Amino acid sequence: MKLKPSGLTAIGIALALASCAHNPASPRASVEHRFKNYDLNDDGKVTPAEYSEAATSIIFTAFDENDDGTVTLKEWQSLEGTESDAIYAKIDADGDGKVSLDQAQAHTRKTKAFANDFPGIDANKDGSVDLAEAKAYAAQRKAALR
Repeated sequence: MKLKPSGLTAIGIALALASCAHNPASPRASVEHRFKNYDLNDDGKVTPAEYSEAATSIIFTAFDENDDGTVTLKEWQSLEGTESDAIYAKIDADGDGKVSLDQAQAHTRKTKAFANDFPGIDANKDGSVDLAEAKAYAAQRKAALR
């Protein structure tokens, strides 16, 4: 899904929306629990592709107010307003008035929506994030908010 341009990072938006949706990736969940939600193949590392897929899924869940597996324009507008309806139309690739998770994932891959966030978390620049890096990043973010 599209993220509004703002001072918040994509992960911050994803976690804020996840909290609203009572998702296990909520900021109140432990770093270990959140990490596990992003480590889709359970190999102890989160790749940029996993990060993007998981973040998109979390955001999609927040937009899908009635949990029917699609996001309608009305659901989109309840969080985005009407100023970004053109972006909704781009995500709704088949023009049926409903965005599926597959369409949201395809849009995220195409636009590389989370590409700028991952390098800030990947401290050793090896192309993936392990739990130690995730914990260090979470501690940095927590300290920055104080």
